[in-house]
Amino acid sequence: MSKLSEQESISVTEEMLQRAEEAKSDGYGSKSQYIREMWLAGESTVGALDPRVSGNTADGTTEIDSAEAAAKALDDTVLLNALSTDDPEQIDEAIEPIIQEFENVVVNRLIELRDDDQSAVTDDGRGNYYLEG
Repeated sequence: MSKLSEQESISVTEEMLQRAEEAKSDGYGSKSQYIREMWLAGESTVGALDPRVSGNTADGTTEIDSAEAAAKALDDTVLLNALSTDDPEQIDEAIEPIIQEFENVVVNRLIELRDDDQSAVTDDGRGNYYLEG
């Protein structure tokens, strides 16, 4: 990081100031460090993670309502990282780790829904899931 040589005053809301003051207990060295890092993170990135923005959840994920939308939401970096630089692979071999991870997440989510008293998801004890009617 370059040497800090400029000083600027900014106006912030009370809520923003409170977050900056609490940031030291979250591992930031100071309010200034927190503000600089948030600035560098970029307004669009912070907005995308903000659960107050429509469609985002408290854990920073975006709610997606179809498998097609989930596939389209996949960052290109994930796909590029799945490709080998050494040997060409068949497409099913290249994307297998991505599919496996996706499947693991879906299975865990089904288990969470099954265990949620407010959910209609249940299972028959043999790994078959259905909606309780």
